[in-house]
This record gives sequence, structure tokens and C-alpha cells, in this order.
Amino acid sequence: MLCALLIAVGLRKYLLPAICVWCLIRFALSSSKNPYSNDFFAFFIAGLSVASYATGHRTQALIGMAVALLLEAGHLLLSYQQPSVPIETSRFAMLAFSIAAVFVAAQCKAPRFLKPLAFVGLISYPLYLLHQDLGHMALAWLDVPYSDRLVPTLIRALIVPPILVGAGALVYFYVEKPLTGYLTGWLRRPRIPKSVWIRTAGVSPGNQPQIAERDLEQQRV
Repeated sequence: MLCALLIAVGLRKYLLPAICVWCLIRFALSSSKNPYSNDFFAFFIAGLSVASYATGHRTQALIGMAVALLLEAGHLLLSYQQPSVPIETSRFAMLAFSIAAVFVAAQCKAPRFLKPLAFVGLISYPLYLLHQDLGHMALAWLDVPYSDRLVPTLIRALIVPPILVGAGALVYFYVEKPLTGYLTGWLRRPRIPKSVWIRTAGVSPGNQPQIAERDLEQQRV
């Protein structure tokens, strides 16, 4: 809701600082005994931070990365509980490694053999939305127990990811991409006829009829 509100009112550049402040406040007011929805926000902040760094907002990005690591370290040290994915040292290590890896990727030109991985980035949002529920469904359908034994681990590592990537690709190409194009065009369409704001900007009266006629022609198209 906060993200949508900031984007809607044209404050997109303040999205990362606002999310950081919001999560830190929620963390300060939360209790380690009760699971809450902030536990994955460190990963969300890390992703926003790397994107911010890639677009040139380096100070903001570095602060965001520090906040992400601080939140995850706080969850770990204070023994916060998360029902579906336990908050463990390995999760903090994964967050730190992921930040470092994506940070390096934003700085360096990737080798050709890594280019297929860019496709995963392309479908990352539908993949993010689907991975948990669809992954549980796939594991239940394949009757794979949650175990550290070799065979269940190999199934989780080699079979489930292609299923998730395939589902994410379908959602991206048939839902996200068409709707994104439509919504982007709709948002870019001026809501006030050009003749109105040109007239208010001081265009001479002699040019106004031609401008209005051109606006009507554009609206017909």
C-alpha cells in the first residue's frame, strides 16, 4: 500500500528511504515471540538498493543495503520466528552473499555464459509471487519430504526450479507484459488537452485554433 501510494503521487524516488524507515519502525515495535510480515523485507530492501545503485543513487543504495543487513541481523540475534522459512545464520549469509553478487553484477559486464540468468531477472516478480505456494504444491505432488537427505535435496534443487521458472514465464508473457504495456500507455496519456495547458502557458490567440484542431486530430487517432 505504501509503495503504491508513493508511486501514485509521484514520489517514486523516495520509495527506498520510505520502505527503510517503515520497516525499522515496525521492527522496533514488534516482538520476537510473534511472527510478523517484516521478516522478508530485508530481501526486498536489498533488491531496491541494488536497483537504486545501478541508477546512480549510490548513497541511498548503500544506506538501504546496510538497513537490509541490520534488519536481518536483528531478526537472527533476537531469535525471531518465521513459520515457513526459519530465520537462521544460513539465511543471513545468503542475503549478504546475494547483495554482494548482485552488487558486483551491477558493476561488471557479465560473461556470455551467464546471460540466460538474465531471463530469471526478467520474470522475477511473477516468480516471487508464485514460488512459495507453487513450490509447496509441486513438492506435495511429487511426494518429496522436507529432508536433508540426498535424493529429496536433489529434487528440490533440480526439478522444482524449472517448474517455477516455467510458471513465472507464463505469467510474465501472458499477464504482466501485456498489462504493463497497456497501463504504461494509459498513464502516459495526457489527461488535459494540450490546447488547455498551452493556452495557459501564454500561447498567442492566433495559434490557439490550430493547436486545438491538432489536439482533436490526435484524440481521434
